[in-house]
Amino acid sequence: MPEYIYAADRDIFDGVLGTFSAEADGPTEQLLSISGQSAPDLADLTLDIPCSLTYGDENEPEEDEICSEALLAGFTIRLSEQDPTYFWLFYERFIKWWNRKTFNVKYDYTRGFIEKKKWKTDKALPLFDKLAVEWAERHLNNDYWEVWKWCPSKPIWLALHMPRWTTVDAIDFDAKQHRVGDYWKERRPLVHLPLDHFKQLKRIYDAFPGRIWCISSETLGMHVWQVHDRLKPPLELHERNKRVLANIGLPSVESHPMQGRCFRRPFGLDYRTITPEGVLNHWSDQVQYFEFDRRTPSFPQFCEALIDAMQTQQNNWNRASVKEATKLRTHWQVPKEVPHIQEIRDWLAAGCPLDPVVPVSLPKTETELLMADVFHQMTGEKAPEPHVEPAVSTIKWEPTPVAINYRGGQWPKALRTWSTIGLTEPDSVGTVIHEMAKWLYWVELFEMPASEREVTIVALLKTFVKTKHNKCISRLLAGKTIEVKKQIKRCVESAIRLQANDKQRSLNIFANIRKNLSDGKYKYPFEMVPILEGKQDEESQSVSSSPSSWSISSMCIRFAPESLPQAILEKIRAKAGRRKLLPFAAKLMSYLVEHEGSAFIGRPLFFKMLGYENPTRLNDYLKIIEAADVISRGTSYSTGRNGKKCSLSSWAIKELTGQDPSETQKEEDTQSQDKAENLSSFPEPPESLLRRSSKSGDTDDQLASSDLMRSLLERIKPALDCLC
Repeated sequence: MPEYIYAADRDIFDGVLGTFSAEADGPTEQLLSISGQSAPDLADLTLDIPCSLTYGDENEPEEDEICSEALLAGFTIRLSEQDPTYFWLFYERFIKWWNRKTFNVKYDYTRGFIEKKKWKTDKALPLFDKLAVEWAERHLNNDYWEVWKWCPSKPIWLALHMPRWTTVDAIDFDAKQHRVGDYWKERRPLVHLPLDHFKQLKRIYDAFPGRIWCISSETLGMHVWQVHDRLKPPLELHERNKRVLANIGLPSVESHPMQGRCFRRPFGLDYRTITPEGVLNHWSDQVQYFEFDRRTPSFPQFCEALIDAMQTQQNNWNRASVKEATKLRTHWQVPKEVPHIQEIRDWLAAGCPLDPVVPVSLPKTETELLMADVFHQMTGEKAPEPHVEPAVSTIKWEPTPVAINYRGGQWPKALRTWSTIGLTEPDSVGTVIHEMAKWLYWVELFEMPASEREVTIVALLKTFVKTKHNKCISRLLAGKTIEVKKQIKRCVESAIRLQANDKQRSLNIFANIRKNLSDGKYKYPFEMVPILEGKQDEESQSVSSSPSSWSISSMCIRFAPESLPQAILEKIRAKAGRRKLLPFAAKLMSYLVEHEGSAFIGRPLFFKMLGYENPTRLNDYLKIIEAADVISRGTSYSTGRNGKKCSLSSWAIKELTGQDPSETQKEEDTQSQDKAENLSSFPEPPESLLRRSSKSGDTDDQLASSDLMRSLLERIKPALDCLC
């Protein structure tokens, strides 16, 4: 790394390590090392300054040019030292008190946030203090950072993770779905926002007044910030914001901080703050506005800011060369001008009219359920429902089933589960179709000609997606059937190419599977085609060729996660939070109902219900279901039992089966009482018979053959029938 810096004038290079000759009349040029030692003569130092720049060079200067021009401008001190007031305000607000056990970084618009790992390990790298300061500088101004670091690098975005307490919350309204193309080497997005997007922004603007409005990036998403005067729990803020969003018909809009998902820190690259006076681009101006001003612009003002941003992107797209501009879909026709602008401005001039919304009720939180129980115990009446403002009834609370492990010897089992019950995860269609296509092409249909084989596989998988998508394909639900069909074809082609690190090894594995199937070496052979064609339904498949050691998904499942009673769903969700345990809970309750409400269940069977072996997660799930008062577990193992007793609670049995266990117990008690009465009316044998049997030495056979015994048997026959 170069050791010297260039100093010329104290007024320009304030803070730069350097000395000036006291004997000269004015400042003299001198090359000094950072350590203050003597340096070589100035003639030995050469700086390459370009003579002319092309258009591309103006937009993308070389790394050497950046360093040289920055040095000439005096960028030699750290950003935290150059502008300490606003930097440490940013650090205090958005870094110091947030979760730093791990951190995620995003480098460009083509990828998401990546978790940083320790060197040559899979352990998460913590954002310790020294690294936090350095990467905060890089997040705010990467050009300044790379010159100070003397290391050319890409700009970054640092992500936030939910803390225990927070003084800010934000609504994250994305616009990535309106991205129509990319341009330049950095793949900067081209976004065309329709009128409906602005109508949704108007609803957010009216529902969340007095907030700071920011453009989060070039994808033109909006961050709507609120600053609180004291610390607040983030879960409470998230729940409140989500209910307001649901009431205005936007339940899918994210509210941060939230569990399980990171969120980019504000300011830095492509971040802009909209003010009543205009748009702020520099990070220090935005920090100052965020901390000391916080005025909300009028709705037409930030609509015009978005329109200007779209026009700037469109101009850059039009100037980009053919190689630099890329459409996201080849059949799209990207216009030369931004569409819908006049329509948006006419809507603004008309006063921003909006369509009416319809009320909707959301699942109750744990606190609401607790308060409802207390109200019922104190008054004996049902707690009143909370007041809900008008909202759109488009919100859907779909449970997310657990992932299926298809590696480590579990590939055939996973294929069997997928082909039998369908997709088990949202956004998993690509992985599932690719794995199923590999089995069909290289194993089951290998004897078929290649061209015919590919056509057959595509047809089978299209039928599979159509009949067993299980609402896990958002594009299919949105009516984008053509895109799904194209993805199926791409997955099949990828399975045929078999792009693996060791292709020959994969081919050898497929050959061994084919040979073992033909030789009958597998005790439970698997055939996918009959299942996909509907010739072998789930029940017959599980009985005919599935051993008890296979996945619980091949057993008789009585309740699907979405078909569980609403009362059970609400209690489990209130305790579970964001944990995705509904599929496991549904399988467990199905098993218990099939065994009359209670059964001894060991860990192997629990793992089959879970779909994978994870003792920690299994215990967490069981504790949550037990805390929701759905099941109860024994405290110890019974003698001769490989598992603890697990029982459904009485109210859960009533919700699942429609039968009240207390009424069933009453019926059983009544039957027992009737039997006891029948036994009490058992006729006594005649005294003459008893005397005769005691005096004479008749045997039992002789006694049974007597007329008196026949008459006795006829008299006690009704009582015997009752006992039977």
